[in-house]
Amino acid sequence: MGCFNPLKSDIDFLIVVKDKLTPVNNSRIAKIALSLHDEMSNERGIEFTG
Repeated sequence: MGCFNPLKSDIDFLIVVKDKLTPVNNSRIAKIALSLHDEMSNERGIEFTG
């Protein structure tokens, strides 16, 4: 598609779960997501929306 611009674009991150997450699983997912964000080569990283 060619629309991604590493200087201006962000990555939208969506997690869909079947059942309510336990606090432990929620924390695990958040840590993984933040780790991915920190490893992104683009300037804006991953966008998190609650």
